[in-house]
Amino acid sequence: MKKKGRLHFYFETGTEGGFWAFEEDGEKGYDALHILNDGDSLVIYDRLNPKEIMWQGVIELEHYPSFEIPVGGFWVHDLQVGVTRELWGSWFFNEHLAILVTN
Repeated sequence: MKKKGRLHFYFETGTEGGFWAFEEDGEKGYDALHILNDGDSLVIYDRLNPKEIMWQGVIELEHYPSFEIPVGGFWVHDLQVGVTRELWGSWFFNEHLAILVTN
C-alpha cells in the first residue's frame, strides 16, 4: 500500500531508543505512525525542493543492541545499510516528505 507523508523519529518512555518512522498524511495519532521495516520501499524528498529525490530504495536495517548507537544525541535500534547515520538521521529529525510502500 502506497502512503504519502513525512519521516519521523519515534521514541517514547520504555522504548530504550528511537525508531525510524513515517507519519501518514490524513491520519491522526498512532493510526498515522508506521515504524519502518525491512522490505518496505521508501522515497525521501528534499525539504526545500519537494520534487527532488534525496534517497530511494528498499529498507534494509542493521540492528544493534540498546544503548550502543547514538544518532543526533539519541539512541537508536537500527540504521539503514549503505547510508551514513548522520545523513539518515537528518532526514527523520527534519521530517522530510516521503512516500512509503509497505509489504
